[in-house]
Amino acid sequence: MSEITKKSLANALYQKMKVKPLDKITIKEIVDECGLNRQTFYYHFPDIFGLVEWMFQQDAEKLIKKYNNINVWEQGFMELLCYIKKNKAVCMCTLHSLARDELERFIYKDVHQLILGIMDEVGGDLTVKEEGKEFVARFYTLSLCSLVLHWMKNGMKESPEDLIEKLSLTVQGNIRSAMERFAK
Repeated sequence: MSEITKKSLANALYQKMKVKPLDKITIKEIVDECGLNRQTFYYHFPDIFGLVEWMFQQDAEKLIKKYNNINVWEQGFMELLCYIKKNKAVCMCTLHSLARDELERFIYKDVHQLILGIMDEVGGDLTVKEEGKEFVARFYTLSLCSLVLHWMKNGMKESPEDLIEKLSLTVQGNIRSAMERFAK
C-alpha cells in the first residue's frame, strides 16, 4: 500500500510539474490531486524535494544498469537522453528549481554506474589503485553529466543520436588509456 501511495503522490507532482514551476507547487495541491491528506504525504516524504528525489531514484533503477559494458554503453546513455527528452517538462522544471541537485544526482548516479561497468570491462586486466580508478570514473562521470546538463540548458536541440555519436568518437579508447597511465 505504501508503494502505491508514493506512486500516486509522484504522479500528482509529475502532472503539476508539467504546467507549473516546482517552487510554486504546494504539498496541498499534490495531496488534493490524489485524494490524500498532508499527514500522509509527510509520513512518506520530508518535503517536496524528498518526493522529487524518490521519483528520480525510481526511474534511475530502470535506466542504464543493463548497459554497463563497452559494447552497449551508448544504448544506455541513449536511454538516459531519451528519458530526459521524453520528460522534458519535468526535467526542465527540476533543473530550474531548488531541486536541481536531485536531477544532477540522478544523472550522476546512472552515468557513474555506467562508467564503472565500462572500466571493469576495459581495464579488468590492469592493476589500478582504487584512488586512481575512482579519479578516472569521477572525471568521465562529471564530464558526461556536464555535457547532459549543458544539452538540457540549451534546449535539447541536438538529437540524442548526434550527441552519442560525437561522444563515442571523443571517448573511444580513452578510458582504457587513462587506466593504463594510472596503473604505472
